[in-house]
Amino acid sequence: MSKGRQDRGFGTSGKRRQAGPRTPDRQRHAIALTQQPPRVNMPEDKPVSAVVIVSEKSRAQYPWLPRCVIAGSVWRGPGNERVRIDAQGQAKA
Repeated sequence: MSKGRQDRGFGTSGKRRQAGPRTPDRQRHAIALTQQPPRVNMPEDKPVSAVVIVSEKSRAQYPWLPRCVIAGSVWRGPGNERVRIDAQGQAKA
């Protein structure tokens, strides 16, 4: 039997081991349900990152760039060159 299988909760017989009794530190906590929906994004929260489409010129220069990226993200190419994508989708080394 492979060692990887034993690491995933299987015993030496190949059957799955049962977890022991739940102790207070391992118990799952109940989620309180309310009438109000969960908070998603409030005005004082940090804004969500903008997704931009990389320009054709940038994709021609750096063909390993994906079509859509997060504005301001930095991508590493095959030669460890670093390229930052601006909010207009232009790549700058």
